[in-house]
Amino acid sequence: MTIARSLNRALDRLEEFFTATVLAIMTVLTFSQVVLRYVFDTGLVWLLEATIYLFSWLVLIGISAGIRTDSHIAVELLTERLSPRAQKLVALTAVGLSLLYAVLMFTGSFTLIQRLFDFGSLAHDIPLPRWVLLSSLPIGFALLGLRLGQAALGIWKGTRGALGHRAEQAEVRPEGQVAGTDVPTAPAAEPAARIDAPITPPEEPASGTDDPTARPEDEG
Repeated sequence: MTIARSLNRALDRLEEFFTATVLAIMTVLTFSQVVLRYVFDTGLVWLLEATIYLFSWLVLIGISAGIRTDSHIAVELLTERLSPRAQKLVALTAVGLSLLYAVLMFTGSFTLIQRLFDFGSLAHDIPLPRWVLLSSLPIGFALLGLRLGQAALGIWKGTRGALGHRAEQAEVRPEGQVAGTDVPTAPAAEPAARIDAPITPPEEPASGTDDPTARPEDEG
């Protein structure tokens, strides 16, 4: 179990590092192309094709990352009205259909890569084989299938909910912290004084007592 967790964490870190690196490279290439075109009135033909292939890698790897982090949008208009057992059944059904889609796409993309490898065709503007550039398809859908399998196992065990990001109502913990965060809640404000409360007039000093505020002429 420890080895499996270590491998899963390593895969998570590799996934995050890969997507961040690809996004940074895409940004640099796109910025360079804009500068070359609008400032120097020239450009590099291979930059556009390279950006397209990098974007495909980013999207396909990002899908599995979205499953892992629950970043995909979830619509709960109907499922939130169901019982907990029915919600679990619907969630498992959705994961099963998504897993079936991932398997079909992996099979088709793997066949495509095999044919491209046999043909030995190159990209239009990049001197690389197309099967290398399009390997994002089988790799991305294989990783998606792995993440969906992990999600199905978590839903079955009850350690996670359905797929997708949903807004959860904040619940205040007994120790004064909001659930899901480490930020303590603000202390409750003291109730303001009632406006309609009776105002007690100040007591007048009794006659014959020495009033320090009295003037000498008032004493006579």
